[in-house]
Amino acid sequence: MDIEEKIKSGDSSEKPSQDKLGEFLDKAENSQDKGKLFIKSETKKKSKDKFKFKDIKWYVVMIRKPVLVLASIEILLYFFALVPNLKLLMLDVFNPLLLLVDFILFGWLFSQIVRHGKESYLQGLVTVFVAGFSLGLITSIFKAFWIRDSIEYLNILVEPVVMGMFAVCVSLIVGVFIKRKN
Repeated sequence: MDIEEKIKSGDSSEKPSQDKLGEFLDKAENSQDKGKLFIKSETKKKSKDKFKFKDIKWYVVMIRKPVLVLASIEILLYFFALVPNLKLLMLDVFNPLLLLVDFILFGWLFSQIVRHGKESYLQGLVTVFVAGFSLGLITSIFKAFWIRDSIEYLNILVEPVVMGMFAVCVSLIVGVFIKRKN
């Protein structure tokens, strides 16, 4: 006779759910790790509640210096390109090296937020994306006025997103090294 048939017929001589509950409680009482039984569910709740979007002032304070440094370097590069002897050097040599400088500063910003700011990885990713987006917006607006080509107006829409995604990729790479170190 199945358990379901016994329950339907009213035979309560065998109660498997109470037996299993009793076994579990016996194991819990005899266990040396009494407090660790329910820790997993509590830590999952804490990790879900850990990420909250910060106030916009927090993001501005965190990204202000790196974005201003990167934007000023790129704008200075275009001003130095006005000098006839330096144009080739600035646009062909130093302009591609700006990507390396972006990589270093976005990685540094992510590590500062995660390691020293004690924020979550997701908070670091959002912050670095905002930094990349704002840097892309500043430089694309500058290029639209500097170059004055119709394609640069489309660049105002595309470059911030591309720079933000580049910043997220950099922070994911740096995040792997931070996790390995910890």
